[in-house]
Amino acid sequence: AGMVGSIFVFAVIMWIISIVSYMYYVVLAVDRSASPGYVFKRTFQVIVPMIGLSIWASIRSFVWIPIVGIFIGIILMPRYILSPVLLLKEGRGIFESVSLSYARTSGYWSKIVGNALVATLCGLVVYIALSMGLGVLGSVSPLVTAIVGSVVSQFFFAYIILFSIGLAVTISNNPHTSVGPSQGTPPVAGNVPQEGGSMEA
Repeated sequence: AGMVGSIFVFAVIMWIISIVSYMYYVVLAVDRSASPGYVFKRTFQVIVPMIGLSIWASIRSFVWIPIVGIFIGIILMPRYILSPVLLLKEGRGIFESVSLSYARTSGYWSKIVGNALVATLCGLVVYIALSMGLGVLGSVSPLVTAIVGSVVSQFFFAYIILFSIGLAVTISNNPHTSVGPSQGTPPVAGNVPQEGGSMEA
């Protein structure tokens, strides 16, 4: 019973660490010029709404599985990649962030999935190569191998998140649709603001 309890506590601790790490990398990816202290502080400020955002995006993606199968989840999930950016950068709410993400990624599905696949494959090649090297090192020092392996896994995790959110920021800055303007810049009838230019009369 004691062993089971210890394993459970360890699993919970690791789950919390993984959640905090994910949030930290997301906040960092949205504002890469921010100091580590600010990113760390901001992470704990947004951790609850970010968890809610992830849950809501997952529900909207996979609630249809019993009706039309998992394929619809594969189609929908990439469309919500902008959600964290909208919540953190524009101060949108959970439901609004998810809805606007779907609208603003119109026409971007293939680019999102294609870039994500290429980035993941590149990361996996490097990760597998390093893992094979660690396998050789394991015969010399299992402890060092475990530590280095954890560091390598964390770098791979960070790389995937930073790439994904970086892609989302790029799409957010270059949307195919004008749905949901950024807060603080409401459109004026007859005038459409042009990025980097003046408004047309």
